[in-house]
Amino acid sequence: MIQIFQTIGKPDAYQEKEFEIEDKSYISCLCTDALREYLKGKGEDVVLTIFIPESLLLDESLKRENLDEFCDKIREKGIEDFKAVVIPSVGRYRLGDREVDFSGNVEVISTSILLHFLELKPDKVYIDVSTGFNIYPVTLLEAV
Repeated sequence: MIQIFQTIGKPDAYQEKEFEIEDKSYISCLCTDALREYLKGKGEDVVLTIFIPESLLLDESLKRENLDEFCDKIREKGIEDFKAVVIPSVGRYRLGDREVDFSGNVEVISTSILLHFLELKPDKVYIDVSTGFNIYPVTLLEAV
């Protein structure tokens, strides 16, 4: 089984694009979705996992949004059939008129992702570092 991994930012920011793979066109807001469709077309068994920084699950009242609600926002962008994994956040974020500090660090984030990899033991891995905020794509790459 092939596993495709990526981190994500705010779903509202992603727009549909055309991706071309081996002269075939795929329309999606995420290149990992296009890659998955390409690989499925070749008869591969493929799973897309999206790592979601916990900071994205807070709304302006500092109430944690339901993970399912956040995933619905991704589905509204046309991305279906994916696994969502919440990862720790690091840094200071402005939410409305408040600032929120996440005390995680790069090592904690990388370790969280690595532990997920070890649990799955994928046969083949694709890593997408084209999406996500700040340090998160780099920690994904570092975890591999």
